[in-house]
Amino acid sequence: MLKRWMWVSTCIWVLGMGWIALGVYGALNVSLARSMLPSASLGWVLLDMLWWPGYIRGFVFGGVLTYSGVGILLLGLSTGRARMVYWCLQIAIWCIGINTWYQRLGSYQPRLFGIIVPDNPAWFVGTLICSLVLLVGIVPVMRFLHWLLTISSLNARVNNVKAEDARHSIKGEAGQ
Repeated sequence: MLKRWMWVSTCIWVLGMGWIALGVYGALNVSLARSMLPSASLGWVLLDMLWWPGYIRGFVFGGVLTYSGVGILLLGLSTGRARMVYWCLQIAIWCIGINTWYQRLGSYQPRLFGIIVPDNPAWFVGTLICSLVLLVGIVPVMRFLHWLLTISSLNARVNNVKAEDARHSIKGEAGQ
């Protein structure tokens, strides 16, 4: 059972690294394409990274932060630690929420400190609500994640099977 978990966690880690690699590839793709233009500025490069729809060889989903958020969540899952998964889930929610916020309805205007933000705050509010619900319910969420990911329960099952086998072998030797 432990070997199966190690294999699964390795597969999840490889998938997480793949998603992060897609995010880095997208960021490099956008920044290099934008830097070729004569009117390149850091604000517009960042805006393009947030807006970039994520077309990688026919695979359409989210954008740079969405890819990175899913990768961070998968890397957190691969650790098998409930606290790490919880915080990676929070980071993933914010990455995906910010990316979706910039890709949905609304025009863009410079705001405080020259940050370009969409006029429609609906996705930001949705992301904030999801994050706050997770934060308020941290105890039950952590218990669920601990129950879901704990290896000690697997070890307990293995130890029970070993103890049961030992009892059967002792009874077998005593009966001879």
